[in-house]
Amino acid sequence: MKSLKELIYYLQTHDKTLVVFCAPPCSGKTTIIKQITDKVDIKVVSSDDIIVRMAEGKTYNEIHNSLIKVADKEYKETLNDLGKTEQNVISDRTNVNPKSRRKVWLQFKDHVKIAVYVKVDSFDTIQQRNINRGESDDKYIPFNIIKSMYESTIAPIKEEGFDYVITIEN
Repeated sequence: MKSLKELIYYLQTHDKTLVVFCAPPCSGKTTIIKQITDKVDIKVVSSDDIIVRMAEGKTYNEIHNSLIKVADKEYKETLNDLGKTEQNVISDRTNVNPKSRRKVWLQFKDHVKIAVYVKVDSFDTIQQRNINRGESDDKYIPFNIIKSMYESTIAPIKEEGFDYVITIEN
């Protein structure tokens, strides 16, 4: 499996699959996930979506710091529950290192595990998307945080426990 098209076909024809997206913020993970969910019935678990749902009229940036721990807890509980089902599941989170990815896939012992690494050509691209996102969605991430996440991103490999690893250049 080497492409988004092949991943979508696989998800259309198989159950019990976990897809772990791996990339820094503003790399296009959620945009790619939308392409999948337009064609596949799949459960997406996203701490950002949990925060937005809890915002109650406030912006993402206004409430992120106060709700991140609650959102993390719900994210982990939801993954734990879904790991006991036959459903296909996507983890929409940065998952930038092997330790964070392991915490996700360990809850899906009987699922096929697919890592999707979203590779972006440069930090400048990420930062421009971050600025644009801040203007349109009020979800700007401070420069030092997004730079640190970009620089610390480790591409996933099969030896981490994945059945497949797909790289999508975005």
